[in-house]
Amino acid sequence: MAEVMYNASKMIAAEFTNSTKMLTAEFASSTKLLIAAEMDRLEKKEKLMEELSKISNIDVIQKFKAAKKITDSNNLMVLFFGASDEEKKQLVDAILAGEI
Repeated sequence: MAEVMYNASKMIAAEFTNSTKMLTAEFASSTKLLIAAEMDRLEKKEKLMEELSKISNIDVIQKFKAAKKITDSNNLMVLFFGASDEEKKQLVDAILAGEI
């Protein structure tokens, strides 16, 4: 009986160790993914400000208002970066007019 208990304890300890290693690896992987996503988001925000600076008919405050609206919506980010320069201008004008 003592041997069975000893083996059971060893099996439980081994399973616990294995589970801990798996959780640690999953946590590290998730952390890397979150960091990569955040870096991508920051790069897009930087690129967004560059693109908005190309639009000549808006002032700084309008640029920030449009940037806030666009960065608050993944859909608008996709639309903006998929648009031509003229479409970007029209999209920003619509955002500033409250149409979007």
